Amino acid sequence: MLREAVPADLGRVLEFLERRPETSMFLRSNLLAHGLEESSNPHASDLLLWEEGAALKGVFGRNNQGNLVSQCPDAPDAVWSAIADWLMGKDVVSFVGEPDQVLAGISAFGWKEDALSLNETEPLYRLAIEDVVDPGVDIRKPNQEDIPILQEWFTGYALELGEEDPERAAEDAVRRAQRSVDQGTVRFMVQDGRPVCMVGTNARTPDMVQIGGVFTPVTLRGRGYAGQALAAYLLEFADTDVTQCILFAASQKAARAYEKIGFKHIGHYHVTMLKAPMLQGHQ
Repeated sequence: MLREAVPADLGRVLEFLERRPETSMFLRSNLLAHGLEESSNPHASDLLLWEEGAALKGVFGRNNQGNLVSQCPDAPDAVWSAIADWLMGKDVVSFVGEPDQVLAGISAFGWKEDALSLNETEPLYRLAIEDVVDPGVDIRKPNQEDIPILQEWFTGYALELGEEDPERAAEDAVRRAQRSVDQGTVRFMVQDGRPVCMVGTNARTPDMVQIGGVFTPVTLRGRGYAGQALAAYLLEFADTDVTQCILFAASQKAARAYEKIGFKHIGHYHVTMLKAPMLQGHQ
């Protein structure tokens, strides 16, 4: 019923995920970037395939950082139990995906509420790039001199999402800040030469992009910067093959900001984060 994916499965897996593109962005993006070969890249993933005869019914992944993601619609309890067995002894830190799948997984994995720093169903939004209206603001890529600002903002972003260990949040922010500069996946909105908001992408496929890491410092909130920065960033994709943008909103305030620039509510996405990395089966 379940088996580990091998490199020869890549095309078949991508074809399956393309049938549910809006909730498969992490899986699709990571597979396109890293394939199914052995890799030490933090985002490279091991996949478990759920098959019935010749039919591929579902895909479950764990990347090298311990982040879990699934596309296993209508999976029975037996599948989730088998996935739990496969994860035994592996480090895990989070699980994201369609709400019914994540909640079924949490139950099968035996995760208790007091072990979770975040466990929320969030609204999922989509916007066609062709419908983005130019907000008339300035954005730019951060550079090496901006690393301190990025570290501070990524730390704040993590703590607001539910990270309870400030030291761990700061350590992760160091890595995210440098990666953002190296990969060019973040934009600053600037006013009078200083950054006032950041927005980035956390997944990309040839036709879609997924937004993540939207952050405005507390003292600068309530001025519409997040929506303006996001709209300006999306316009950079107007001359590419990317036609759609996806994101999930962490709060009602964020949702209103996204709706204001044209995002449409199309469903839900569930985000679960553990308070600390856990060796599955040893909680």
